[in-house]
Amino acid sequence: MNFVSGVTILELLISMFCISNFLILAHSVTAVVIVYAFFSNPIHLTSGLFMYAMLVIIMSWIGFLFGLLAAGITPTKAGGVHIMNGWALSQMLLSGGVWPIDGQSHLLRTVSELLPMRLAGKTMNDITLKGWTLDHPSVIKGTSATFVHAILLILILIGLSKIKKNMWVIHN
Repeated sequence: MNFVSGVTILELLISMFCISNFLILAHSVTAVVIVYAFFSNPIHLTSGLFMYAMLVIIMSWIGFLFGLLAAGITPTKAGGVHIMNGWALSQMLLSGGVWPIDGQSHLLRTVSELLPMRLAGKTMNDITLKGWTLDHPSVIKGTSATFVHAILLILILIGLSKIKKNMWVIHN
């Protein structure tokens, strides 16, 4: 399927992905400089900082891929917005951003441990505050699980694109 200018859907998605990565990197560098340089938070300069950067990038990929999934599932813009808001709010509440993990019921705590934001956040805290490197099992587990979430979203998108025709067409 070509647009009027001859750009394919795949080319459009690749350009959106590149622009998204650039913006996420610029935003992340700015946020890290503000948090760790201006407010003098403790940070251990270890080889784990590479994994910290990779986790930030993978988390941005998960957000981008989930946005594509929401756009592919719903035929309207409003439906996509509702899915994205619901997912973001549940992630923030259950991963400890607003509601502490220790205050959650046992069932919610179990679900919380499986969320990509919770896994990546815990791993990033372990890297920066405890100075853990890639050698530590917790860092390996958190990074691997976050990467698996991204791969799972890619596989779901590929499967959905095979099943649903014109999945990127938005109806009013």
